[in-house]
Amino acid sequence: MLNLLKKPLSSMLLVSTTLILSACGGGDSSSVSPMTTWSFSGSNGPEFWHLVVDRNGEPYTTCKYGQRQSPINITAASLSPLDLPNVDFQYQPTAVKSTTLGFGIYGFDLQEEPTHNAIVVNGVKSELQQIHLHTPSDHQIDGKPYDGAIHFVHKDTTGAYTFVAVLLQVGASNENIATLIDHLPDSVLLAEIPEFSFDLTTLLPPESQRASYRYSGSFTTPACAENVNWIIMQTPIEFSQKQLAVFQTLFDGNTRPIQQLNDRTIEADTTPSI
Repeated sequence: MLNLLKKPLSSMLLVSTTLILSACGGGDSSSVSPMTTWSFSGSNGPEFWHLVVDRNGEPYTTCKYGQRQSPINITAASLSPLDLPNVDFQYQPTAVKSTTLGFGIYGFDLQEEPTHNAIVVNGVKSELQQIHLHTPSDHQIDGKPYDGAIHFVHKDTTGAYTFVAVLLQVGASNENIATLIDHLPDSVLLAEIPEFSFDLTTLLPPESQRASYRYSGSFTTPACAENVNWIIMQTPIEFSQKQLAVFQTLFDGNTRPIQQLNDRTIEADTTPSI
């Protein structure tokens, strides 16, 4: 494993824009002006994202004035229990490669095209683009975040996105997360990071425990576009305190504050996949 814990945090948080964030309206990271770049804290943090402008000079006003923003706090009072169609996870071992998405976000891009990894929800197939990591979790349950979250980013043929969020809580060491840690860079400046084969199904809760919360929301980064269907797995998976510490060394605090639910309904699946 790379010596992640010895790398200065300042060198890890240098920003760069990647395809997935650019497609979502990420700003021009070549500029250091507070009006053309953003972060998760400080003078260009979430409170000011609506003042940041994209490369065309258009401000990210949706970040402040949108009515279907993410993340949210999921409470018992906000739930609508339903027997929802199960999510069909069509994942298989595939080549992935670690990447930094900039702005303190690390993840893994799928290297095969097509990826042959997808989900089917209500008859609609969405292809998996990448996964990325957060600590703590951005979504909260009854006012409390989890220790971390893995976001699985999917896109269908119409351009709509489906994010599957798997919550992480400290407990037993997780050998599959250990594999991811072994392949994380210890610097965003590392030029060549080898790809490796990985079965993304191993990052999901057991098949009999895949009930979920579902709602219509947005990206949790600028431009906060409201074209995301969120699926949040109700059952978390465990990882160790030591594994959490590695995450925190690289990207602690890469979460957007909780947004208003407004008039949205959160569907709570009452029947897990079996």
